[in-house]
Amino acid sequence: MSAVGVQPTAQSYHAIISYLGQTAQNGGVLALDVGSAVSTLSASVAGHTSTTIRTDIGMGHSARSLLDGVGLDEVRKWLPFQASDNEILAYALNKSVRPATIPETQRALYLEHALLRAGIGALLNASRPLWEQKLDPTGVGDMPAFSHIIGAGAALTRTGHPGFNALLLLDALQPTGVTTLQADPYGLIAALGALARI
Repeated sequence: MSAVGVQPTAQSYHAIISYLGQTAQNGGVLALDVGSAVSTLSASVAGHTSTTIRTDIGMGHSARSLLDGVGLDEVRKWLPFQASDNEILAYALNKSVRPATIPETQRALYLEHALLRAGIGALLNASRPLWEQKLDPTGVGDMPAFSHIIGAGAALTRTGHPGFNALLLLDALQPTGVTTLQADPYGLIAALGALARI
């Protein structure tokens, strides 16, 4: 029971990242949640917080729509081996049908992480114009400096090793400057954002 009612996860991200952005000393704050069906990127840049929600980017239910959105070549560029169109498509279709499965072979793990990096890249490309309006109206600039980057969602936080989590974030986002990487494997940001209004 609550007087505020149900709050969407993206709204919680927006509230928490806005708060963290106000308290950050050097640079902005970015949080990225890649879920099974929906992905959210919330960033505080130059005192302004923007949140991007993509229902076509996900590592489970939305894996096929992610592949359709980014294209086969965008996924293929992250692979250390030659993969046919059918192999990549079959992997995305299997993830859509069985979203809770985990890769069983190293080749499948490479496909999973390539799909993840391509999805994060698409989410980043959708979000960057909002930041660049605040920083550089010409739209010609490097990635803004983020003092903290927070990764959430099983694809980014349950790889089996914190180093893999960090490498996936660094590969996909290509941050500039000195950044503290953090993980939210238990979904605390969504809960804290809902509590913040109370």
